[in-house]
Amino acid sequence: MNRFIPLFALCIIAAALLACGESNTGTKTSSTSADSGKPAAPAQHFKAGDTVNIGKVWEITLSNVRSVPPGQYDSLKPGDIYLGMDVAVKNISDKEASLFGNAG
Repeated sequence: MNRFIPLFALCIIAAALLACGESNTGTKTSSTSADSGKPAAPAQHFKAGDTVNIGKVWEITLSNVRSVPPGQYDSLKPGDIYLGMDVAVKNISDKEASLFGNAG
């Protein structure tokens, strides 16, 4: 059980970085275009091996995604799974940055 805590924390960090960046290489995710009322293009999906820039601060590379069996005390709804993700995070800015926000 304890070996899944760092993995879970890393997944949360990766999701937060992808969701909270200034900009990224994905497309907009709104369901309609403000100009024409037509459906907008679907969001860009990334796969293992892709590198995504989050603003001008982070470069994230997803190297592996796999299904992780639940632990002894975990409970999942039928059809749900845990995902394990291996990511590499690189600071591409000129300044020191924290993955955990303002740690100062």
